[in-house]
Amino acid sequence: MPFYKLGRKEIEERRGNQGKYREEIRWYCVMTHFRQEKNVCAAIQRKFPPPGCIEVLLPMVGSESPDSPKKNTLGTFLFTGCIFIRCLMTEDIYMGITSLKGVFSILGDAFRIPTMMDGREMATLKEMLSFVPAPILADWPKSSVNVVVTSGNLAGLQGRIIDDHEKYPRVAFRLSFIGTESAIVVALPRAQIRIQEANNVEAAAPRSLTE
Repeated sequence: MPFYKLGRKEIEERRGNQGKYREEIRWYCVMTHFRQEKNVCAAIQRKFPPPGCIEVLLPMVGSESPDSPKKNTLGTFLFTGCIFIRCLMTEDIYMGITSLKGVFSILGDAFRIPTMMDGREMATLKEMLSFVPAPILADWPKSSVNVVVTSGNLAGLQGRIIDDHEKYPRVAFRLSFIGTESAIVVALPRAQIRIQEANNVEAAAPRSLTE
């Protein structure tokens, strides 16, 4: 499959946007080399403490049963190679982070044109990280029952049942930054979900948090 080649106009537009960061606090994704997540996370926190990077999130999860009284114990990556930072992006922060050992890039359209993550999706991700049992990354189910979450911290989200457990069905949710073929799966109390009516099943993709 041939690579998409940028036209002259697109190249000029990207060059014109390089280094022009939004003057507001937003989330960004730092992409790391294999097994460098913890080292890069610590380096960012040392080099850009608040108010530089207001928040640095390395998505890690535990694995207890939903019936366990124990607190979730962190230790496993939800997905590898990604660290999320919340900051007022500047040239110093961008260049400083991309120059750190173990950093591959900051997710974006091109060098010095970072992509801003959706704040509502990031809030949802943070909620999911506290779930017990721990959320997992899985393939988006192509054919399954559509549900809507009616209560709890994920109220309003639409997803698909991936395991119809009697007490805690496992539900798959899409977030834009993990792509349309992947999903984050969490177990929810059955009382918190409602199966969508048959005439709504055509809405295969759940409501996007970016809408």
